[in-house]
Amino acid sequence: ANAGTAPTYHWLVNGVAVASATSPTFTSSTLANGDRVQVEVTPTAGLCSSGVATATATVVLTASPVPTVSILALPAGPVCPGTALIFSIDQLANASGASQFQWLVDGTPVAGQTASAFTSTTLRDGQLVSVLLSTTNACGQPATATSAAVRVALSPVVVVSAGPDKTIFEGDQVVLEGTANGTYPVVWSPAQTLTFGTDPLHPTAAPTTTTTYTLTAGTGGCASTSTVTVTVLDPLRIPNAFSPNGDGRDDTWEIDRIGNFGSNRVLVFNRWGNKIFETTGYQRGNEWDGTIKGQPAPIGTYYYVITLGTGRAYSGWVTVLY
Repeated sequence: ANAGTAPTYHWLVNGVAVASATSPTFTSSTLANGDRVQVEVTPTAGLCSSGVATATATVVLTASPVPTVSILALPAGPVCPGTALIFSIDQLANASGASQFQWLVDGTPVAGQTASAFTSTTLRDGQLVSVLLSTTNACGQPATATSAAVRVALSPVVVVSAGPDKTIFEGDQVVLEGTANGTYPVVWSPAQTLTFGTDPLHPTAAPTTTTTYTLTAGTGGCASTSTVTVTVLDPLRIPNAFSPNGDGRDDTWEIDRIGNFGSNRVLVFNRWGNKIFETTGYQRGNEWDGTIKGQPAPIGTYYYVITLGTGRAYSGWVTVLY
């Protein structure tokens, strides 16, 4: 009042003049709680009144709570690779109006993932999943908040092998050669013809018929399986005589079924213990034809040792006749 029609104004904050603040009103978005705002009014020149009028107001700010958001992952805890992990909003606070979401993996936005839930089967162990919330605060101003990240925990991939297939004769036994890339619970089935020692991956198999065994390692949905077949053959038939006389009958020492064992070894000795024949992979085509260094072996009895690469060995005698 009594300042005339064209007074001048100077605004101050905490005693410091605000540059260019010379209007009758003062607007600021940077004031803090407890700031003192003053205005100095100088009357219109020529009025009888003189001097500068000063008015002071103390700013009282009401803090608007910051929006917060938290997320939840299901299923919780370590899961198997490839499991569908579902992340959803757990708690949302101090958000006014519509809320928008952007899911992040290792801090990078995931394209197209803007719903209130995010599902993935391709996350890797140790990756961090969070969500960015865009909303308005209680004062109607735009506000954002990022949730604490949830770390993905995947169980290790179980790699298991039941080992190579085996071939044995009826009545024999063989050690299976299972392997796994870690220490896991191990189950073999069927187990009726297996004997277990200290290493569960290497049981001894003694089936009476050809059997396929299944090895399972791991637990629950993280388990892996592998199979191995043990083929059971009738026993070897080892002739105790043959006649290499060129008549087309029994001209070689034919050992039935030995060709099923590719790593077999056959040795033949004379009566004085001298080795006269040796070969590996004995089968039709490389059988002993009754010669010694290309010459017909004398009629008589010879002695053999046969190994099959399975731990089984045979020994005995064979007679050469003409």
